[in-house]
Amino acid sequence: MPMSGFLCSTTSGWPSVFYVHSAITLASLIIWWILYRDEPNDISWISTYELKLIRNGKADKNGKQSDQKLPIQKIIRTSAVWAVWLAALGNMYSIQMVVVFAPIYISQVLGLPIVSVGLTAALPTLLQFVIKVIAGTASDKIVSFSETIKVRLFNTVAFMGMSIFLIALAYTPASQTTIALICLISSATILGFNTGGFFKSCTLVARQYSYFVSAIVQVIMCTAMLTVPFIVNSLTPNGLPEEWYYVFIIHACLLVITNILFCKFGKGTAAAFTHPNGTAINDKATEQLKAIFL
Repeated sequence: MPMSGFLCSTTSGWPSVFYVHSAITLASLIIWWILYRDEPNDISWISTYELKLIRNGKADKNGKQSDQKLPIQKIIRTSAVWAVWLAALGNMYSIQMVVVFAPIYISQVLGLPIVSVGLTAALPTLLQFVIKVIAGTASDKIVSFSETIKVRLFNTVAFMGMSIFLIALAYTPASQTTIALICLISSATILGFNTGGFFKSCTLVARQYSYFVSAIVQVIMCTAMLTVPFIVNSLTPNGLPEEWYYVFIIHACLLVITNILFCKFGKGTAAAFTHPNGTAINDKATEQLKAIFL
């Protein structure tokens, strides 16, 4: 965003934004193509011991353990899985609202110039990344609480924190530019604690079937990306501060409701469907793997 704002202000204008980002995407693809490995045993810096722990309970290269069919019915009947999906709903709709429409709000309501808009709108995503790293590490380091308590606690900090800042933003006059920016940036930043919340719960609950649960989370994210613009645009036809008030309040309420449901049904332990025919993933091996990073 900062780069886009700068490029827009140059003589090249908007076309340069697309050309530069296309070049960056191509360079990233080339780097990924060179460095990516499909199997952990193809990565030279992974030790034999760590590789053994990583592969514990998983299918081998030839597809062994493939007789474990995806228990879709059991998965969709598990309340902890629905807790993850509902939390994803609140998370994705709220963060998409901020990421997509922050530049419009900053420019349209707060009246900042386009160069400043690019830099300011990028801060929430950048700071959220930092919080995600810190929260993920902290969640692994904390051993005095159970995993269930930890995922609920981290999710509450993320969701309730964002909802509080969105409510504060809704009641902040457009003339208070600094306060409004602090609330906007902080709302997305604190959501980074979700790393230790429903995202972690997804892996802990679904274990070897987390790919399916995560896929639904991605579907929810894509749905949010498609529908959030319609929702926000319908609520802010004139771009007035009083119209944005309802945008922030609605998303704050969504966060509160989905977090309550997650705290009620969300868990940090493996669900029953991960133990077909007594082939559960070795918890001891999981703890040994965690110990490598502690």
